[in-house]
Parts: sequence; C-alpha cells; structure tokens
Amino acid sequence: MELTNKLILGTVQLGLDYGINNYSGKPTLDKSMNILGKARSLGIQVLDTAEAYGNAMDIIGEYHKVHEPFKIISKLKYSGIALARLIESQLVRLNVDHLHILFLHHFEDIFNLKVMDELNALKLDKTVSKIGVSVYTNEQARTVADLDTIDVIQLPFNLMDNYYQRGSILSYAKKNKKEIHARSVFLQGLFFMKEDRLPAKLNPLLPTLSQIKKIAVEEHFSIEQLALGYALYQQEIDAVLIGVDTESQLETNFRLSKIKLSPAIVEKINEIHVEFPELLLPINWN
Repeated sequence: MELTNKLILGTVQLGLDYGINNYSGKPTLDKSMNILGKARSLGIQVLDTAEAYGNAMDIIGEYHKVHEPFKIISKLKYSGIALARLIESQLVRLNVDHLHILFLHHFEDIFNLKVMDELNALKLDKTVSKIGVSVYTNEQARTVADLDTIDVIQLPFNLMDNYYQRGSILSYAKKNKKEIHARSVFLQGLFFMKEDRLPAKLNPLLPTLSQIKKIAVEEHFSIEQLALGYALYQQEIDAVLIGVDTESQLETNFRLSKIKLSPAIVEKINEIHVEFPELLLPINWN
C-alpha cells in the first residue's frame, strides 16, 4: 500500500452514535472538523466511510471544500441501483473525483456477476482505484483471496480475534497478493468496558478480558497500546482502521501506535484462545 502511515481513520463515529463503550454520542460538526484536521496534521492519509454512516460523508465533503482531500475508502450495500449512479452521488457528497477503494459490504455480492461487472467498469474508468470486500469469517476471506478481481480484503483482527484465529488466512491472502486491512482492533470499545457494564450475553468473554488485562499489567502497557501495537505488528496487515470520538483520543491513539511491541508480548497475545469465537462478531451481540 502506497501509504506512509498504516492508520486509517474510520468515520462512523462522525455520523452516528456508535460503539458499545461510547457514552458521549457523535461529535458536533466543529469537533468533527477538528478531528479531521488533526488526522491530516498527524499524517493520516485515508478515511473510511459508507452510506450507512449517517451524515459522515457530508462532513468529509465540507472539510474537503477548504482542505486537501483525503484518500477515501467507501463501502456499499448493493440494492439493485446502478453502482455508477451510487458512486457518482458519493463523490459529489465527498468532494473528491474518485474513490481510493470501494468495498462491498456484503460478501455474497461477489457472486453477483452484474455487480462484479459494474465494479470492474468503475475501476477501468478510474472512478475507483481498487475493489475490496469486507468479510467476517476465514472461509469468506479464503474465497475472496482466490478472486483476481478483488484487490483488498478487510477483516476483523484484534487481541481476541487474533493470530490464533486469523493467522492462516492472513498468510494465504498475502500469498495471493491481496492488500489486507484490519478492522475492529478495539472490538468496538469492548476491551475498555468495566466488567459490570458488559452485556450478559458477552459474559463468556470475561476470562479472556481478564487475561488481556493481566498481560497489560505485567508488561506495563495500556490496553490501547496492546490493541494497536498488536495489529500494527503484523507484517501481513497493510492498514489498520481505527475510530475515535474526540480529537484528543485520536492524538493518544496516534502516539500509542508508535510504541512497538516485543515479539515476546506478541507471542503471549497469539496464545489467547477464545472458546466462543462467534461472540467476537458484533452482529451477534444483539
């Protein structure tokens, strides 16, 4: 990936009240502009957004009216409307002339020949530079990794959904020359929740949360340092998606991202094994 910084700033928090541990709600327009400006000053080059993220695209577009544009990653859910029309609408809202990456939000859309033909046409006319797919499971990732038409795979990767869970598919995807983006590095804020605030359905994860906190204490790291450092440590991962609620949170995460984990700490995290991996997917939390 032709980037000097592996961090990608997610913008769902700018457009929606998002995250299991977010009690402050989405920031105001002024605060959102400050977050984007801070990201630019820190050298973050790429934003991740989507139609489903409330008014996040419009906020980004307002920023682009008076500032150099970011590289934009967008996701879409195919609804039968011509993709060229949808993307043209997004480009206008975002005030950019092309998308850096367009992700299919639904894995199943890769089997829709009409969708894939339209995506390839967008790539040929340079409306979209790269085509990606957002996946949940290793089986989905393996299927996508075998497709020459797909450039980028985005998948969950974090202290629980870790190399024990994902290592083999990361290696396979890189062997097939795919760019890999990691999302859910903080598991939507789950790692930072107090145990008494954890939804009852997630109680089976309490022993693993305790294990993570023990590693953090023993190694004199914060959970944020462990989570960011662990994802950034992986050579197979080209970019790491983070989301923030405030400018100071972005500054903190950026600073922590510069602290390197030792191979010994990484190996401790690699050995974490979640007994109920289905609970690692937020879609199963409701």
